[in-house]
Amino acid sequence: MRALGLHYLRPGILRHRGKLCSRSVAQCYSSLDVTNELDSNLEHNDLHPTPSQLLRAAILGSNNLITGETAGVNALEQTLDLLDEEWKFASPPPSLWLALKGVPIRHNREGDLAWLDNASDLSEIRTILERVLDKPGARELHTRHLDSLKLALRRCESHSTYSEITGLVNDILVRFERLDLPGCYYIAQLGVYYAALNLSVPALRRFIAVWDTKKIPGLRQYAPVITQALSAAVDSAFLENPDFNTSPLLSAITSEDTLHESDRSQGLHQFLYPAALQSHDNFCSELRLLAKLGSNQLMRDMWHVLLKEFEFDDAEACHSAYSVAVTLVRFGRSEMALDLLDAFSNKLNGRLPNIESFNNLQIFIDDQIIKKSLKNLVDDETYKVLMDTNTASMEQRMGGDVNQLYPECQANGCSKTYESLSQIIALLNNVDGDLLDITVQPNLNEEQWELFQPKLEGVEFRWCPQQSPINFSDSVLPNLEEQSEAWYPASLGLMRARSWAHGIPQAGANSLHLMQLGYLEMRRGEDDPWNPSGYLVAWDRQYGEMIALYVGEFSGAINCGPTPSDAPFGTLMYIRPSDMPDMLPLFPDRYPLGFLSHYYLDIDPSADLGP
Repeated sequence: MRALGLHYLRPGILRHRGKLCSRSVAQCYSSLDVTNELDSNLEHNDLHPTPSQLLRAAILGSNNLITGETAGVNALEQTLDLLDEEWKFASPPPSLWLALKGVPIRHNREGDLAWLDNASDLSEIRTILERVLDKPGARELHTRHLDSLKLALRRCESHSTYSEITGLVNDILVRFERLDLPGCYYIAQLGVYYAALNLSVPALRRFIAVWDTKKIPGLRQYAPVITQALSAAVDSAFLENPDFNTSPLLSAITSEDTLHESDRSQGLHQFLYPAALQSHDNFCSELRLLAKLGSNQLMRDMWHVLLKEFEFDDAEACHSAYSVAVTLVRFGRSEMALDLLDAFSNKLNGRLPNIESFNNLQIFIDDQIIKKSLKNLVDDETYKVLMDTNTASMEQRMGGDVNQLYPECQANGCSKTYESLSQIIALLNNVDGDLLDITVQPNLNEEQWELFQPKLEGVEFRWCPQQSPINFSDSVLPNLEEQSEAWYPASLGLMRARSWAHGIPQAGANSLHLMQLGYLEMRRGEDDPWNPSGYLVAWDRQYGEMIALYVGEFSGAINCGPTPSDAPFGTLMYIRPSDMPDMLPLFPDRYPLGFLSHYYLDIDPSADLGP
């Protein structure tokens, strides 16, 4: 995973007035955009000083150096420092400014490539690389600056499309191919990753062909990241369009749907499969991807390999296998899920070990096909435990207590029907006015964590559950006092939060599909009053997690458009009730969301939902 620039933070630990939170959070390498206002003549988005500012700084510096006035020297240094910050994430400054600072101008490849450390725009990256990508320069990039390139591309994800990034990577690859450098293979890895996020079949085939041609081993550490990217992108595609056609993608990965036998190749699967064999989790991860793509024979063949090659002597291994069947159920393939569970039970002498502790057990119990055969898959004692667990869960969720709201969200928050989601609304109305302590984990990388950690010292949060229909200015809401049974996205509080590039909201793996559940209040000490935090509470319908999203001052209505970029603890936080265990996400293939400065909010069309 490290070679693609996707690293994970060690479990972060937060203490809020005695509350402890421990959670692994993806480090996504987006950078804070700190902008300093030089004077009234410098536009907010203008990252270069005007000629008059250059001249004024030069004159100020020379006059004061002659007179020896310390104040003038300090003023010059302050001005230079401010302009340095303006260039921190922009293109290299012009030669004149470097000369004014007394910095020797570097005309070597390593010096130019060093600018990648601060680049955050595709045009900057392209400009830098165009100056250095001759044969020695390409070799220098490959051997010493590849990590810098990966991190620069990650920073670009917050304001560029995956298609644009894929295109730039392809341009770099073309240059490497023309120079006949071994670095083609590593550039192609980046290409496969971004083509996967973009679900671009032509780009996937292009980059896979480079892998196949070079025949270079060592893909094991990259395959899980690519599988995860594909899984997340497919999830998002189905949320946006339930009729999304996976056949071209399946053909590029497994060649199952290729019409002509002579055209078939092993596709991406030939690289993913050896890595999958290295661990139980990797194998099940690829199985879940195949389940989403509609694979049939390869899916069954790999399931039998799983039962043959791996041991199931602990709960974690069993639960990982069960998660494959859950994915099949989620994607409307309950018959195949039952077949796989039946093969699993036969392998383990008529048992489904540790099924009673499986986090997603309710999905099996609620499925009309699986629940009819569940009795035949387990022994009598286990079946009794499962039925008792189901009964207790139903009684708990019908209790109307605020502590039961979170289990209800776990059970129905990712449902595909309006009827199931309306059960959460009913419980929200029952507990309106109650309060629940919350533990938070900001979605920050290490650099951002250092900035925000002091702000979180001593801060307490609490969740104020509330039915939250969306009240955008262009939406028409029902009369809540005359609520009918005809639910629709606005009345259920279904909201979509998307990244945006060039002023246009973007679909894809960075999108959030949310159901609003109220808002967060905060205080900085026991003697301080509780105040709105500006964060709304929502359930992530894609990954089965509760999050807090910053929307500004809470007023009961949310404006359509971009969220504020001045979030006190980051735009997005992961949250859970303080008295709930730190459970895994409902779906194990959760893609690590980047740190976006803001999202674009609108009503979720919820095309995936039915009656």
